[in-house]
Amino acid sequence: AVKLTVPTGYQLTSGNLPTTVTIPDNDQTVTINVKKDQQKVTIQVTGNSSIYYGDSSWQQLLKDKSVPTGFHVTITAADGTTEPVQLTDGDLEVQGTPGNVGSYKVVLTAQGLQDIKDQLGTDDFTYPDLTAVTSSATLDIQKATKEVILNGGGYKPYDGTNDLSAFQTQFGLADNNTNKVTVYKSDGTPVTLTLQKDDVVLTNGEKPINVGSYPVKLSEDFINKVKVADGNNGNNYNWKFGTVADYQIYADDGVAKLSGQNAKVYNGQATTTAEVNKDGKITVHVTAPVTIQGDEPGESTTVKTLDYGNYTLQDGDYTWNTTDGKAPTDGGVYTIALNKDAIVAHLQDYLNQKAGVGQDNQPNVTINADGLSGQATFTINTTNTYKFVDTDNKNQLIKSDVKTGLKDQSEDITLQIPENYELVSGALPTKATFGPTNQTITINLKHKHSITTTPVTVTRKVTITEPGQKPQSQSQTVTFQKTTDTDLVTKHQTETYDHDTQKLTSVTVPTVPGYTASQTSVPELTVKPTDHPADVNVTYTPNQQTGNIIYVDQDNNGQRVGTTPLTGKTDESVTITPQAPTGYQIVAGQGTPKTEKATANGIPDVTVKVEHKTVTVQPTDPKTPSDKLPDNPSKNYPSGVAKDDLNKTIKRTIIVKKPDGSTIDASQEVHLTRTATVDEVTGKVTQYGDWTTSSFDKYTTPTVPGYTPTQAEVPSVATVDVNYVDPKIEISYTPNEQNGKISYVDNGKEIGITPLTGKTDETITITPNIPAGYKLVPGQNIPKTEKATPNGIPTVTIQVEHQTTTVQPTDPKTPNDKLPDNPGKNYPTGVDYNDLHKTIKRTITVIKPDGSKIDASQTIILTRSATIDEVTGTVIGYSDWTTGHFAAYDAPKISGYVASLAEVPAIDVTSDFSDPDIVITYTALPASSTGDRINREAITNGKLNDQLPTQSEANDQSEAKHQAELPQTGNTNADQLATLGLLSAGLTSLFGLASLRKKKHN
Repeated sequence: AVKLTVPTGYQLTSGNLPTTVTIPDNDQTVTINVKKDQQKVTIQVTGNSSIYYGDSSWQQLLKDKSVPTGFHVTITAADGTTEPVQLTDGDLEVQGTPGNVGSYKVVLTAQGLQDIKDQLGTDDFTYPDLTAVTSSATLDIQKATKEVILNGGGYKPYDGTNDLSAFQTQFGLADNNTNKVTVYKSDGTPVTLTLQKDDVVLTNGEKPINVGSYPVKLSEDFINKVKVADGNNGNNYNWKFGTVADYQIYADDGVAKLSGQNAKVYNGQATTTAEVNKDGKITVHVTAPVTIQGDEPGESTTVKTLDYGNYTLQDGDYTWNTTDGKAPTDGGVYTIALNKDAIVAHLQDYLNQKAGVGQDNQPNVTINADGLSGQATFTINTTNTYKFVDTDNKNQLIKSDVKTGLKDQSEDITLQIPENYELVSGALPTKATFGPTNQTITINLKHKHSITTTPVTVTRKVTITEPGQKPQSQSQTVTFQKTTDTDLVTKHQTETYDHDTQKLTSVTVPTVPGYTASQTSVPELTVKPTDHPADVNVTYTPNQQTGNIIYVDQDNNGQRVGTTPLTGKTDESVTITPQAPTGYQIVAGQGTPKTEKATANGIPDVTVKVEHKTVTVQPTDPKTPSDKLPDNPSKNYPSGVAKDDLNKTIKRTIIVKKPDGSTIDASQEVHLTRTATVDEVTGKVTQYGDWTTSSFDKYTTPTVPGYTPTQAEVPSVATVDVNYVDPKIEISYTPNEQNGKISYVDNGKEIGITPLTGKTDETITITPNIPAGYKLVPGQNIPKTEKATPNGIPTVTIQVEHQTTTVQPTDPKTPNDKLPDNPGKNYPTGVDYNDLHKTIKRTITVIKPDGSKIDASQTIILTRSATIDEVTGTVIGYSDWTTGHFAAYDAPKISGYVASLAEVPAIDVTSDFSDPDIVITYTALPASSTGDRINREAITNGKLNDQLPTQSEANDQSEAKHQAELPQTGNTNADQLATLGLLSAGLTSLFGLASLRKKKHN
């Protein structure tokens, strides 16, 4: 016999180790094939890449799910070694639907997992399920920039609306196509929108109506419609909307037409403007035809006519066709025409009120004499008034009819007598003749009357309802005749009857056996025509009746053993409810009636058979000989019905030994029972029921976090009877594999992990691996180890923060440059040379007396640095701009001339410096008495803001010089003083002008 062991870390390729050996004649080598134990590997996907929404990479991603480069897969064996693999197309995919702007997780596919297995093999390694592969890889889809500019313009005549459709085709969009803009939906579908009516609005948000020139822009609705076309409320683009368009509204030409006719009744007064305008029958209708340019030069088309209603004539706006041109007084027909010399100004004011004015108070509609036309007529009539009076009511006026006509004319008329009136005599006039003045004619009327006769019936209804019969009714009636006289105007009525009273006869009520009537007769009744006798209802009440239920013992030759009384009313259905005597019960199936009907002679007796009663003793309520029988308390229970006679307990022992050394007694017990039957008359046990059976439920072993029991459950037993034997079961536990992670948290958000593995209660070493672009937050207490708990390895949270880098102006960057600590991201915009450098200029232009110019401008360059977040790849701040210094500049000295500014002073410069644009000019100096120019430097050194001496100061200086140079002649000194004084005044004026010019340039 031999005892062999497999080396640690290896296993047999097949079969078992030999346990015996046959000793050969010669030495032999026996080969046993082994292989390495398989290691469990973990797989993690890492990396980051970004593309722009709508670009070719984005479209390719949506088309065939092609994942951009920049991602890696790390395979780590249980011994900590990593295994290289080569990714191919389809091994990775973007999780979810990567359409909209955002960050998407990149994960390993089933194909990728299979490719890893194919490359590394399955002999040495075991692989996790696809769901256990971790990933911190992300694909960022960034916003694209979309610029939409409205261009073009248009014009239209004033048309009283803010509609832009008349020139809609004159606007365009500066995008891919005229009048069109194209965006992508999140599924890759291009959406092209064409500029439509109402997509162009005023820049200030209102559409113009009035005459003027207006800037326009794209409407918010159109902008929103363009934005939401991406299917993500516009959040997939950085939008830039603008406009370089406007349009003009020019004035319309108005027209006014006089028309209509009006009239008045003669009143002896000249016709007034108010009478002409009364009721608006004579109108000056003001309109404005809206015309646009036709297809041919000089051709126009009227597209609509604006109606401004009727202008109300004023005094002087019109003329009469009378011989003296004055307003008429006498009856007749007259013509009115417009006074073009006066009405045009009034109509323009009217149009300004109705149509309004535009920019700079320009009328929206203009009018002149060429736009006036038409005429109107005015008639003066006389009247005849016909008065209808009520002779039955003190000749009160009922109504008046007025007929109007021209003097000396006659016409047929139709007069209507008021309703419910008639003529006192004669007939109504049928013709009216009109005179020079108004006339009144009186017509006398009287009231009409109506006489009616109607019968009035007085009724009494008598109803008798006998038991079990339908109600029998009879109506007693008498009739009176009523006569009514009605005045049809006042509606007053007078009523009379042919009798004062009449009689209704009496009625006999019948007798019914077993019942009592509500009244024995209905008496006679005297009634008047206005009476309403009450109806009479006669009803019957049933009488009280009695009877018995008789109990007979069928086991004792039908001997009577008790009764139950019965009561009820005649014809009433009486319920039969038998109640057996003590110790008895009613014999089943004997057909005892449920009810009996009470007759006029009483309730018929009911006979019920009874027998001995038994009681069942339940195991939950056992009895002893000291207990009374329930339905026969004169007798006690027998022996044989106690608790132990009816109950039995069966047990299954289950002991659980926990990892901490404690034990649980999980044993199960069931309770079996039977019943006993006792005769309540004899007091003896007549029989026992069968013992019940039960079952043991399945027992689930308690879950100890981190451990696996030797037996997860004890199966159920379907049937447990009195013969069941206790199996006495014992259960123990073994520890489980646990997982955890190191969580890297940036400001409360987890941005990466390192997986942790081990067994329950095992100590795990903590080795952080900080994600790219991040750094540890200083001052943290990171544990060296963690203990694997039953719920896994506790998460070790490590606070990290964004790594930042500073871009110096000496080394600017562009979006093509990679970030130093996060090469998966590029530098953002905003850190190139122009973002970190600023040129400051002070313009100095010198205009020489000969007209030539010197550009003496000064420039310096200020700089600043920028700080970049290496995680987000964005600029998080700029330093302050550096400062600079402009040196002083001296204007060139030109003999015989003085500069408007001799010196531009030195100044410290900051980033908000504004170019002063300084211009220096020259002015010729005045000549001396000899005709030579006085030297400028003999007067002042020309410094900026220097004060020249006043006249008195110049005289003092001259006097001092004179005293120093004595002896000399007085004439020469006087000439020099005069010259200096003159120069002082002149130069003060010149330098004052230079100072003003300097202020103007600044």
